Amino acid sequence: MRYRIFTFLLLCFLACATALAQEPKQPVVRKSAGDKQQLPGKSQSLNTIKEQSSNNTENKNKTHSGHSEVPPAIAKDSAGKPERVDSYVFNDDIARDRIFLYQVDRYFNMPVMGRVDTLIGDRFKDIIYRKDVGATFLGVSGSAAVTYNYFLREAHDYMYSLTPFKAYFTTPDNILFYNTRTPFTRFTYSGNPFANRQFEESNIEALHTQNITPEWNVGAMYRYYGGRGLMANEATDNRLFTLFTSYSGKRYFAQAGYIYNGINNRLNGGMTDDAFVLDTTMDVRTIPTNLKSAKDVISTNTFFATQSLGIPLHFLRKKEVADTLRTGEGTIVYFGNSLEYTTAKRIYTDNIALDDSIGRAYYNDQFYIDPTTSNDSIHSTLFDARVFVTLQPFASDFIISKIGGGIGYRYLSNYAFQQSFYLRPAHNNSQHNLFLYANASGNFKQYFSWSGFARYYFSGYNQNDLLIKGNATISLYPIRQGIHLWGKFTIDSRMPDSYLQSYYGNHIQWNNNFGKTTETSIQAGVNIPLWQLRLSVGQSILNTPVFFNTNALPEQSNALISIFSATVEKDFKAWLVHFDNRLLIQYSSNQDIVPLPLAALNSSIYLEAEIVKNVLTAQIGGDIYFNTKFHAYNYHPAAGAFYNQNIREIGNYPNIDAFINLKWKQATLFVKMVNVGQGWPDRDYFSALHYIKPERALKLGISWPFYL
Repeated sequence: MRYRIFTFLLLCFLACATALAQEPKQPVVRKSAGDKQQLPGKSQSLNTIKEQSSNNTENKNKTHSGHSEVPPAIAKDSAGKPERVDSYVFNDDIARDRIFLYQVDRYFNMPVMGRVDTLIGDRFKDIIYRKDVGATFLGVSGSAAVTYNYFLREAHDYMYSLTPFKAYFTTPDNILFYNTRTPFTRFTYSGNPFANRQFEESNIEALHTQNITPEWNVGAMYRYYGGRGLMANEATDNRLFTLFTSYSGKRYFAQAGYIYNGINNRLNGGMTDDAFVLDTTMDVRTIPTNLKSAKDVISTNTFFATQSLGIPLHFLRKKEVADTLRTGEGTIVYFGNSLEYTTAKRIYTDNIALDDSIGRAYYNDQFYIDPTTSNDSIHSTLFDARVFVTLQPFASDFIISKIGGGIGYRYLSNYAFQQSFYLRPAHNNSQHNLFLYANASGNFKQYFSWSGFARYYFSGYNQNDLLIKGNATISLYPIRQGIHLWGKFTIDSRMPDSYLQSYYGNHIQWNNNFGKTTETSIQAGVNIPLWQLRLSVGQSILNTPVFFNTNALPEQSNALISIFSATVEKDFKAWLVHFDNRLLIQYSSNQDIVPLPLAALNSSIYLEAEIVKNVLTAQIGGDIYFNTKFHAYNYHPAAGAFYNQNIREIGNYPNIDAFINLKWKQATLFVKMVNVGQGWPDRDYFSALHYIKPERALKLGISWPFYL
């Protein structure tokens, strides 16, 4: 404990020393609709890339505003470095930024722009609360989780048992790439360094990225989420490491990297009876748990690369016209390819003695392979290759700006123990899938943008799987920063994960013949940045969905299920008082298959004041998280999945955190008392059946970026 306290104090000292030693030279970041000049900490943080992609606000589709007589030369700064990246894929407004970041649509190697988070306040929230109002989880940072908002749930597409950890994983599709004219480093820590070692919890993030040349960037990121848990026999240890590089040349655009995701968690199966918390005040560490020595180890290793080359077709234009075109304008054809190689594995182990009546009853005395010891493993190897071509017929700022198509090959090799392996050698189940895909997009100045995408598998296990999606945005400007109306739809028909078809473990087994599942969804919303207001509604129809029933077995329903969702985000300010709100309303037509809370709320109320002008700003206030009662999931350690339960409803408990945030130049510090109202109005502070939310505890955190 003394070591952790010393480490935290040292980090605080270094942050303060850094803030005093250099004036904060903020990155030159575009001001986009919705940015708020406030201290980080609550819901004022910048929109995530996913929100920007959904809402299609100004950043994503900015294009050149016109043509000059002669293309401007690339200006240079006092050090002789180009003031912007000269690239076909980035427009001038973006390319001039000192630091800009983006994700990549790997189907066509097109960037989806993000924004440098200079506020970094949401980094102090548990990761499961950063993009949603709440979640069902196992009570410890780094544990399995599923969001309340149905439309924010993401399923892993070939290994279902990785789905509960999607919130933590880095993948080639969500990794952030940077381009920076100055080395950029960011370090973030949050945890409870003053707690007893048995309740220790820490979240760490370290990032460094810099450009070797104006076009070539390299970087590395390390993340750790972990804790020793609240109850006995539970702990989390999630370690994620990423090496990445990108090249943004005039015509050549490429990214590559290596990603490691590691999960090493102890599982206790939850408490044996919720009454130990509901009806008593006993120490949670002494509450009996269902399992004593269960462990879940998950790891993925990914190598990936995507590249494309833009070839201008200026010979189709008259020379005097071609000479006036800016970089990236006119008729251009892009050729490219994308590669991914991933290995993923999960190993579940436990040891349940013959006289352990609780553990054996927890698994209903089901021991199919060994009477006391489990060592269930599944392994997958994925190789994905795509080749594509994209045509820009006229200009990047045109009603039809991009048309593209491609072909892909997906090889998937799965291993899971089968009873037949007793009679013949073990072998993998290999799948060879071929698919076609296409997209189109366009925009009209800053007023309208649209895009569409389709993918069809024509051979292999996924034959006849179909994905169609599209979105559009209309931006009107009767007021400053505009009113942005957006809508999107998705039709997704696919075969379930092959592990859901057949599995043979020590405690659980199934052999299914599931057909395709189909989901049709439509969403719409409005974003009014000046009023700090965002509204959205969504409707989804599920046809023959697969779910885990009350016996923790996968089942395919013949029912047609309707999901409705509405969200409201509104921030109020009066003098020094800020009141930020996120409200989620949902309805599921079949709560026995898709249980959802009717309402969930996250509100922050706080005072914000500038203590020392341009040096020190402070916030003091509280967060409240609340959801109505519903049959929240239980978690099955051996299956590695959340499953439905009808034992009791969970909710109607206001979880309140009190906080103080301080921003001293570049460094940001916080102090938070978690679950400060514990025991009020009752003790039903459960996050899932048999799993409690964090108890009252003091958390500290610090985050600061370094850049010149």
